Amino acid sequence: MRDQSGPPAFKRLARIVVLGDSRGNAVTGAEKQALALASGIQRLSRTKKIPLELVRPLPKKELACLLFRGLALKYLVLSRSRPVGEIESTVQFIRNVEYLKGRKLPNLRMYGNDLVLLVNAGGASAGLAVALKDVFKDSMFLINTLHPRFAEQKFDLIVSPEHDGVRYPKRENWIRTLGAINEAPQYHHRLKNTEFPKDLPSPRVLVAIGGHSSGSYVPWLSYATKLSKFVDSISRIARGGSVLVTTSRRTPRMLVRSIKKKLEGRIGVDKLLFIDGSGDENSQDPATNDYHKFLANSSVAVVTTDSSNMISEAISSPGIERVYVFELFPVRSERLMKFVNSLVEKHYVNLLPGKDQELSVANDKPNSPNELQRCIEICQTRFEERGIRIERSLRPAQYIF
Repeated sequence: MRDQSGPPAFKRLARIVVLGDSRGNAVTGAEKQALALASGIQRLSRTKKIPLELVRPLPKKELACLLFRGLALKYLVLSRSRPVGEIESTVQFIRNVEYLKGRKLPNLRMYGNDLVLLVNAGGASAGLAVALKDVFKDSMFLINTLHPRFAEQKFDLIVSPEHDGVRYPKRENWIRTLGAINEAPQYHHRLKNTEFPKDLPSPRVLVAIGGHSSGSYVPWLSYATKLSKFVDSISRIARGGSVLVTTSRRTPRMLVRSIKKKLEGRIGVDKLLFIDGSGDENSQDPATNDYHKFLANSSVAVVTTDSSNMISEAISSPGIERVYVFELFPVRSERLMKFVNSLVEKHYVNLLPGKDQELSVANDKPNSPNELQRCIEICQTRFEERGIRIERSLRPAQYIF
């Protein structure tokens, strides 16, 4: 008699959705990581890309966190003790959250062997992600970037930096990374020969300036002494070369003007390229994003310690040989300080206190870790173990919007 128990039926990865943590129109650090991972998996489909979209269905972070964690817990109870009809009404409630922010979640209903990949960004929407996972069960593969702080065992994979407080580092669903996953290696290969509006001699020094954390006020006078050391250190690092500066939407406007004026006096206008990154024109598209171009064409980086994403991108970029960090803005996060200190111990970055003798003994980074590629390869292995196929050719009729 022929054995009927064969290998499980293959699931076809037909759609990718990134669930954002919704803090306005700007892309947050957690969303950047989620989009980078989702885009990397999407690129595995060679002939026609699997549809990918970013969805932000949540209101303010605090309210969203409480509401959807409560909703997830309610659904977990319902799914074990209530009839199917009541469960379906809960599912309908999850799908119709438009009164929260004026939009609906995508219709994730799939055909029999179709599978949706949901990549959740951060912890604010972790409850909603878990609730959706319990709705779609094996028809959804759930990944979280950063520590979800909620129901860790419910996620198929969690991609979390070493400094992010991983409680169960030996669990099979945890992928520990050195820093924030990013696309800096891809930026380098695509943009390394970018032409700039002026001749910028080598070495080219990228200066990436962040800002103070949201909701905190820092008096202008507190910047005065630090700013002098910061500009002095940059001018000595870039001696004989040029400086490419980019600020962020968090950088105080008065500080932007002051830094630009001081650097023009020390470096010279001809050797300085200064981009104010506070506006909407600073696109997330690498081809038009000045920060990505600077990152790909610099050999040295000076980054403020307030951004784990920018520090991670600097150490991951193959063209950057040496990275300095400077605490221009007060860092109140214990996890962030742990991250910086860990990179100093591993010689990936150098603290920049503004002293000549310490600049002379600075370390080049040991390598350029491509943590994103490692995570993509692990995801691909897990897909194969679960019988998930990535479609090479999709027809529009194969999935439902």
